[in-house]
Amino acid sequence: MSTVTSLASTWHYVLTLQFPAPGGGFGVSSKHGTLTPPPDWTRNDALRWLLDDAAREDWMLRGANVLFFSLEPNGL
Repeated sequence: MSTVTSLASTWHYVLTLQFPAPGGGFGVSSKHGTLTPPPDWTRNDALRWLLDDAAREDWMLRGANVLFFSLEPNGL
């Protein structure tokens, strides 16, 4: 049995990124929240938007590696 969910609904996301830390080593940053994408967006569109948003919030996250990404309908 499959369930079809409209992309016009609200989705919950968790995104964890790894980035080179100043002075050496690596840093890790996680963010989570909800997203209501336009109806024509794909999962990839949502990920790209979230990556761009993370880089806008913190320049060190520009080009970061994705360690974890989850995107699920926000309803219970």
